Order: sequence, then structure tokens, then C-alpha cells
Amino acid sequence: MAQLTFADRGRVRWILLEGELDQSDVLDLKGEFDDAVSGAAGDVVIDLGGVTFLSTLGIGLIVSTQDRLDDDDRAEVQRHPENSV
Repeated sequence: MAQLTFADRGRVRWILLEGELDQSDVLDLKGEFDDAVSGAAGDVVIDLGGVTFLSTLGIGLIVSTQDRLDDDDRAEVQRHPENSV
């Protein structure tokens, strides 16, 4: 099961994702993830260091978030993406 936690550091919101992000987990976390992004005052860092599996739906969530932040002139940074994910 995937987990999401977030914290603000100044104007940057850090979102930590952990576990397997398969299709059902992405659907379960989407609302919480969208709220974390929407509530950010500035840029967003998505830390993928604890992700052990990332489905195509999870990739889509990250890409759509980047598009949304681009529209608001904010940045998204992914940290610790693993080659095997």
C-alpha cells in the first residue's frame, strides 16, 4: 500500500511518496495528492525515493501535476526516481 506525506519548507511543498503506486493505490491517493499540490504556496518537490513500483497511471499523475503547475508558473521537481521503478 502506498503512503503520502507532505510538509512545507518555506514556500516549497515537499510530497513524499512511499510504497507501490499501482493503479488502485494511485486512485486511492489521487484526491489527497491533488489537495497537497493545490494547497502549496509555491513550487512542489515530489520525493520518489521510497517508491518501489510506479504504474503508468502514477506516471500520468506526476505528468499532469507538472502541467498544472506550469500553468501557474510554478515548478515541480522529482527527487530520487529509481531506474527500476
